[in-house]
Amino acid sequence: MKKGCLILLLIWIVLSALYYQVLQGTELADQIWVPILYGLSGVLVIANLQGLRMVFGMRSAAKRAPHEWKAGSLVGFSGRIQAVSKALIAPFSGKEAVIIEYEIERRVGSGKSTSMQNHFMGFLMTPCTVYSARGPVRLIGFPLLAQIHPASDDPYSYEKAARYLAAAKFKELQK
Repeated sequence: MKKGCLILLLIWIVLSALYYQVLQGTELADQIWVPILYGLSGVLVIANLQGLRMVFGMRSAAKRAPHEWKAGSLVGFSGRIQAVSKALIAPFSGKEAVIIEYEIERRVGSGKSTSMQNHFMGFLMTPCTVYSARGPVRLIGFPLLAQIHPASDDPYSYEKAARYLAAAKFKELQK
């Protein structure tokens, strides 16, 4: 995301410089804000076209048949997910699951400069298969899940979370 923002910023600078050159010799030559605004308009058009390309790519991902899938491409399907062998037990709720994602945040700062900072985050997954209308699909990697809402936990989940976090071995992620 940072790379994309930097690229758009560079495009904005280049477009503004081009518009500045084009406007020399016109009545708008002394209005420095005009090429900056035109450059920003061009960047907004480019960003919107990129967004539309992504949306159409995601839509077509759901329409591709399994025999058309290629390694590394985005595909979409829905169905009932089941563990191949044994389901996991979610560490905080104690419920059975095949895919678990959790985040524990803490409040940092005070007053208006308060923000939430990730303190712990984790992913757990057991081998599983999605049974869809197109047939069974075995999940090998962690999927992009849509329309998943955080589970509401009982008051004892904080105690369960503390016990789990005290016993779990974590791997520090490099920034």
